[in-house]
Amino acid sequence: FLDQGPSTQRRSEKLEALLDRETQDIINAAYQEALQVLADHRTELEAMARLLLEKEKIEAKDIQRVLGPAAPSAQRSASGSEEARNVA
Repeated sequence: FLDQGPSTQRRSEKLEALLDRETQDIINAAYQEALQVLADHRTELEAMARLLLEKEKIEAKDIQRVLGPAAPSAQRSASGSEEARNVA
């Protein structure tokens, strides 16, 4: 399938409907999860919004003040993405 470009193969209407339902189920589940994360962290979200209204630019220390220190795994992934930016 690599280097072959888009597929021109036709799929049955039944398969297309199944794919559409599965895709919609995945999207709906992700949407519900996002709503739950926002609801669970509503206080922090509102605090960040207030901070952004007060300041035009915020820095990591401002975010840490609102959210608290990052978990060790989050710190590793954040430093890894910064290293990737520095390499590019």
